[in-house]
Amino acid sequence: MTFNEGNDYRVLVLFQEVLGDVIFKIKDKTGKILYSSEAGEDKPFWDFRVNSTQQLIVHVFVPKVEKTSTQISPQGCISILVGFKPQENISKVKMMK
Repeated sequence: MTFNEGNDYRVLVLFQEVLGDVIFKIKDKTGKILYSSEAGEDKPFWDFRVNSTQQLIVHVFVPKVEKTSTQISPQGCISILVGFKPQENISKVKMMK
């Protein structure tokens, strides 16, 4: 996804609990992890600002779900939402270089 200079962003990942511990990571184009939801964070989102327009990769990892006693595999949905606002309306956000 392309993130433009001068905007504050929020990436939000929501999922149904039946899927287990879904993890999301955001990486730059070199593969460097900029954020990981498994790093003790209980919130399903990451707020940040980019100092220059760049492309970032959002990876979502879903654990393997075991079949229930009825031999039916649980199914569920995952939503990835990206929002932004112009830099002049900021409150407190993390800075990203």
